[in-house]
Amino acid sequence: KSIVFIMGKWYILSRMIQKDVYKKVETNIVKDCGKIAIAFSGGVDSTFLTKAAKDVLGENAVAVTISSILVTDDELKEADDFCKAENIEHL
Repeated sequence: KSIVFIMGKWYILSRMIQKDVYKKVETNIVKDCGKIAIAFSGGVDSTFLTKAAKDVLGENAVAVTISSILVTDDELKEADDFCKAENIEHL
């Protein structure tokens, strides 16, 4: 399980993402944010949350990936490629 911090609240997301979980995140978490920046690693959980945020908030959702020695160039490229394919602003 992963723990995600959004707007002052902690949420636990399991790696097994199903439609009902997506709907709960979409309607109960993301919708209330208005605008959101997702710490986007390119992993399963942040990809799910980034996609849900984009679906609900459109241009008010952005993905942020940190470049560091812990993140490979391939991982950065994959994160950027996903955001381009989904038309998500990626910082």
